[in-house]
Amino acid sequence: MNESARGFPAFPAGRRGGRGFARSWWGKAWIQALEDAALDSEALRNGRKYAFTGRVGSITVSPGHLFAPVHGEGEIHRTTLTLQPLTARQWDRFLDQVAARAGHIAALLRRDMPHDLVAAAEDVGVPLLPGMGDLDPSCDCEDWGHPCRHAAALAYQAAWLVDEDPFLLLLMRGLGEQDFLAALQQRGAEGAREGGGAGEPIRAAVAARDAYAARPGPLPADPELPDAPGEMPTVADGPELEFAALRLLARDAAERAFELLCAALVPAGGQGMTGEAASGDEASGDPAPLLDLADLGERADALRLAARHDDPDAHRRLRAAHDRPADFERGVAAWRYGGPRGFEVFDSPWRPNRTELARANTEFQEVWADDPEAGRAFAVSRNRWTDAGGGRQLRYGRDGRWYPYEERGGVWWPSGRPDRDPASALDHL
Repeated sequence: MNESARGFPAFPAGRRGGRGFARSWWGKAWIQALEDAALDSEALRNGRKYAFTGRVGSITVSPGHLFAPVHGEGEIHRTTLTLQPLTARQWDRFLDQVAARAGHIAALLRRDMPHDLVAAAEDVGVPLLPGMGDLDPSCDCEDWGHPCRHAAALAYQAAWLVDEDPFLLLLMRGLGEQDFLAALQQRGAEGAREGGGAGEPIRAAVAARDAYAARPGPLPADPELPDAPGEMPTVADGPELEFAALRLLARDAAERAFELLCAALVPAGGQGMTGEAASGDEASGDPAPLLDLADLGERADALRLAARHDDPDAHRRLRAAHDRPADFERGVAAWRYGGPRGFEVFDSPWRPNRTELARANTEFQEVWADDPEAGRAFAVSRNRWTDAGGGRQLRYGRDGRWYPYEERGGVWWPSGRPDRDPASALDHL
């Protein structure tokens, strides 16, 4: 059942494992376990120096043992670290625990040892990492430290081996990688049989190239696009159901699903995109990405619903529930003209960096090349160019487009589609 010993060439002098000596989670955990169990801090410091200066020879890892010749002061010492192997009963408990979790199985079969495997083992009373008294050093030197500097050097370099292959921990505990995975696969097959064939045996991972080459055949043709999103059936209002609100949400979900389907099936530049999915820059041809509703807060989503659906009752309800009802109509207008980016420009003033501001100023001044005096009527503050006397304003968006606003009763209102050309944006007022 046990895998044969594995040998590793000596590490060259000058090898470093990073600020914490080891670099991987498993290597660092090994070092922590070693240092927690050590009784001689001076021996640990000397052991680190020996490890760094290449005094440890080739290392042999076998079930329950680490062995290496370590160069001392003028002589070579035979140094061994013993780690108590797990019993057959412990291996059974541990394998049962691992086989019960699909995530652990998948990770292990692709040669990735999850960090929480330590906790899973501890849950069934099985130690993976060495604990107090588990790592027993043996050396033919006359150093009485526990461990001696030679054993400490071997233990530190073992962390570098664990960095590269954490499955060595299983071999030290008595079961090599191949034997461990075979036992795990056997449990998967037994689980499938006990389930009456409903399950499948655990299979090792295969290269993506091989899996793709073995596919059964070409995928079926894409389905034809529907003409429009559908409507939900009529449902009567009840004491716990307001049909109008439910119908609005169902219609919104259907329209978004339709847009996602169009985006997946219509080639670039094709027809069929509607609403915010097509509210990109018409002048430049840049499409806006489909909106991820998970990125919206309740306030922004309420504006989106009101802007997309011409339903007076829903509009009134959304406005009443809004945390800023006085700004609700302006927010709806911002969304209708510019989608989520238009709402961002309406809701969040920002300060362009020096390069962006210089580029925006250059674009803006080109509008007034024939009438510089008219251009000087606009005052610049953050991302806003405002002609207070003329009741006009342009807001520069993070997407590089200009959003037109006009003054109504002392309040600035979104008043037209955005454009990458400030002159065109002003024409939309």
